[in-house]
Amino acid sequence: MTVLIIIAVILLSSAAIVSFRPAMPPALPAYAGLWVLDFSGLVNPETSLMIFWGIATVIAVIIGLMMPMRRGSLRGGYTSVAVGTFIGMQAGIYTYPGAGIVVGAFAGALIGYILYRRSPRGNRDRSPFLSSFCGIGLPTIVTFCIIGVALQLIIDASDIVIFRPLITYFISSPV
Repeated sequence: MTVLIIIAVILLSSAAIVSFRPAMPPALPAYAGLWVLDFSGLVNPETSLMIFWGIATVIAVIIGLMMPMRRGSLRGGYTSVAVGTFIGMQAGIYTYPGAGIVVGAFAGALIGYILYRRSPRGNRDRSPFLSSFCGIGLPTIVTFCIIGVALQLIIDASDIVIFRPLITYFISSPV
């Protein structure tokens, strides 16, 4: 069991690292890490959750492979989107677990990509905004959402309370 958890952490970490400079689709090791966590017995995700993220992974891989081979000119874009997605995913976990992970990751990716497009290096990118954002952002969003879901499952399965999401302070606090 411990070996499987270590393998899952390595897969999830490598997915996060690969999303900054994608040489391969970063969603694949993230999804594999989620499966290894399931096999470890530490977490028991629902079947619908695994199917949903499996379909999302396939779509992200297809879109990532359809991206034109001008990745060298978009390196700054990958970094900006990955940093924004990571920050958004973390904010989503802390504010509203579940849907907040997806919304935070998407918002972070969008903000990161807009900041990249406004930079001097991003001004040289003449591709359409939406297609370029989908090509760079979607695989990164799916990757960090899977990582966030795995983290949320681990936090929910553990008996130690690492943090309380901010939404619980608003719900449980007397007015």
